[in-house]
Amino acid sequence: MRSVLYSLEELVIGNCPKLESFPEGGLPLKLQRLEIVGCTELINRRNQWNLYCLPSLLHFKIGNYRHAECFPEESLLPPTLTSLQIVDLSNLKSLECKGIQHLTSLQSLTVYGCPEFRLLPEEGLPSSLTSLCIWDLQNLESVVNSKIQQLANLEELSICNCPKLKSVPEEGLPSTITSLKIWDFADLESLNSKGLQNLTSLKDMWIRSCPKLQSLPEEGLPFSLFTLGINSCPLLKKRCKQEKGEDWPKISHIPGILIY
Repeated sequence: MRSVLYSLEELVIGNCPKLESFPEGGLPLKLQRLEIVGCTELINRRNQWNLYCLPSLLHFKIGNYRHAECFPEESLLPPTLTSLQIVDLSNLKSLECKGIQHLTSLQSLTVYGCPEFRLLPEEGLPSSLTSLCIWDLQNLESVVNSKIQQLANLEELSICNCPKLKSVPEEGLPSTITSLKIWDFADLESLNSKGLQNLTSLKDMWIRSCPKLQSLPEEGLPFSLFTLGINSCPLLKKRCKQEKGEDWPKISHIPGILIY
């Protein structure tokens, strides 16, 4: 395969439940993006993948797999990786600390649709991380227990449908965050004012589908904000109505306001 597809840079393998291995000869050394979704037997044999030896691999996605409780294993993925997406691993409980920390070039991490996932690694995430997306994690109890405050390069944080989080956003988030998304919290009634006030670099904030969110914090929002988006939050929408809403004085200083 390497001799035939030596220039291949992107490979997506999806919904091949009986596929057991990559072609003889392994994957092309120039491969930059690899996605493996819905390939049960292939993932079961991931200790034979040898992805660690792919010097150009930057983006990896794994999805729709039931059996793994911890991922990724140490030395499974190369340290060149800049983007990792873990999607619909229904029994995943945690990230393998050694497997994630050796990804010293990792900039973007997405963990999505893993209902058993409870904790980010206490030992922390790679310090190179600039974007963290945690979506549809029904049992996630905390973000900051993972030394997230030490992520000095983190700029984007997306939190979506993680109903067991006790406060959103949590205290202890890094002040480097410039973009914050809070989406799909059916029972969220208030925002953590201390968690927000710590975000002194925050420029963009998006709140979506939080039908019980009643108001913005009394202390207001960070003065660094340039854009505020509010969507499908009927109670908050009423309070933020221009000139008339009770919360309008808290946001009137923000140049870009989108409420719909």
